[in-house]
Amino acid sequence: MDAIWETGSSVPMYLIQVPDSSTGSNSVQLLGIPGLASFLYTGSFSGTITGLNQLPQDELPPVEIVFWSFRLMTILGSLFIIEALAGLYLHKSGKLYTSDKYLKLLMWSIPLPYIAIIAGWNVTEIGRQPWLVYGLLKTANGLSSVPTSDVLLSVILISAFYLILMVFEIYLIKKTVVNATGVE
Repeated sequence: MDAIWETGSSVPMYLIQVPDSSTGSNSVQLLGIPGLASFLYTGSFSGTITGLNQLPQDELPPVEIVFWSFRLMTILGSLFIIEALAGLYLHKSGKLYTSDKYLKLLMWSIPLPYIAIIAGWNVTEIGRQPWLVYGLLKTANGLSSVPTSDVLLSVILISAFYLILMVFEIYLIKKTVVNATGVE
């Protein structure tokens, strides 16, 4: 998730970086916070992190997909916190239902949690490849005998369910906003 390529102690957390799997390094690394990556991974600012280059290359997931999916997920999570704090402030000041800009922002934010969920799934499912259970079961050895048509039907039904939930959510939010403000 953090594209740490080389093993080291007191590893910084870079606020801006661009991983490059072809070179086994980051093409850009800016604004490093000393020891923060070590602290997040080991609980110690001087902790040692094993770099991706020390792992067998056939056991590495696609680093860029995992890296950017994690970034997208955390950026959206931060946006949700900011939106919630802004909503709390507007509620306390009695302007929640009259702030057209905030209410429009919330309407445009409706698909963002779904995008964050998909990004999180990418981090989890792609990030653990090629393992189903690390060190015990590789994905290639855990194949199911379930027919492809059954899997496709499941994907279609789950997608339809989420689409119905999204339409219902938009309807309820719009109805709530119209009832509260009288503005359509």
